[in-house]
Amino acid sequence: MQDKTLHQSPFSFLKKLIVIEIVFALIPVILLLTVDVERFYQSIGLERSVPFVLMWTLFVMLLQILAVSAAFVAWYLPRYVLNHDGVYFRQGAGGVLKKMIAYPQISDIKVEQGPLARRLGYGSIALLRSGQEHPVVIKDISDPLLIAENIEGLAQKAIDDHRQAAPPKSVETLLAEGESQFVEYKSSLMWDYRQQRINKKLYTPVMKSLAAFMNSRGGHLLIGVDDEGNILGVEADLQGMKKPNLDGWENVFNLAFNSMIGVAYRRLIELEFYEKEARTVCHIFVRPADRPIFLKENNTEKFYIRAGNASQPLRFSEAATYIQARFGN
Repeated sequence: MQDKTLHQSPFSFLKKLIVIEIVFALIPVILLLTVDVERFYQSIGLERSVPFVLMWTLFVMLLQILAVSAAFVAWYLPRYVLNHDGVYFRQGAGGVLKKMIAYPQISDIKVEQGPLARRLGYGSIALLRSGQEHPVVIKDISDPLLIAENIEGLAQKAIDDHRQAAPPKSVETLLAEGESQFVEYKSSLMWDYRQQRINKKLYTPVMKSLAAFMNSRGGHLLIGVDDEGNILGVEADLQGMKKPNLDGWENVFNLAFNSMIGVAYRRLIELEFYEKEARTVCHIFVRPADRPIFLKENNTEKFYIRAGNASQPLRFSEAATYIQARFGN
């Protein structure tokens, strides 16, 4: 989904303006009560150039301009953002976007409106978290009932996506169950068993599976296992590496992943090694992405999803429809 920015209601600006106007209006009063302003003005010799009445009028006018400007800045710059994974707040135009709450953490939503706010169509939204007394509050926004409904939908979607995601499983269970919508085997990362040599083109089917899992509901990829579920190990891959050990293997994998999918999405996968009968299997647990993942392949970008127990590319029109349904706008 695209980020949705929420500004505070114009009536919030009016409230801030009234408060700031009162504060700024006290400044001339305090000056007149504590200092003989006119005599001081005459003593510094400015009376001959600008009459005191004109100077005082300009001073009060300047205070009014500063009051309105301060109220506008206090109203306009703070903003709430409904992001793809939660509610954020930004204090100013150059401020850092800080997460207030993630959608799955929301246990209840309450709209708070006084009589005047209900009549004028603004209010605050309290987002409650399980086990925490104090809610996260989105203050003084227009159409709070509509916004609360949107947040409720996003929270429910996040919970549903989490429930539908592939569950964590052990390598033994994955080997016993066989390939499926959530499980795929790959013989190697780059060792070509047919040609008996290193073949970096084999990066593509590995990364294609990972991208397809991310664009669907997540899954498990076992590298070092053939299609029948026999353990081959990743040791053959080590023959073509400068650092022929598992650290070196993971470094090569990360370089390929960052180049073909993107380092920003490395957080969506967890990589572990499983050893059995002196052979090592790499188990990659893949979480579903919250935005479309494109695979960079031969200077083009392709979009893959899981269809049954295979990773399938989608044509542009198919991908557009799928992305709209899966990820929103």
